[in-house]
Amino acid sequence: GKKRVVSNDDAGATQTERTMRMAERALAEGKPEMAIVFYRTAALADPSNPAPRLASAGLFEKTGEYAAAAGMYEQLAQELGDSAL
Repeated sequence: GKKRVVSNDDAGATQTERTMRMAERALAEGKPEMAIVFYRTAALADPSNPAPRLASAGLFEKTGEYAAAAGMYEQLAQELGDSAL
């Protein structure tokens, strides 16, 4: 099989950070649906980290899925407090 070469950018990164970067690459390639999958994966892997869910909410907002974005923002606000957003 193929071996995946880890770039220097990934050397000290956590799995969540690597997954977030994969989402960003998917977005750069015009694949928002794939980016959402990566953000969800990152959120499940590290539920205490709000970054993947915040990124998901922002992407939902950009793609016109306002109800999904609003729900995520509301959930984050309840968990983190309004000042965190």
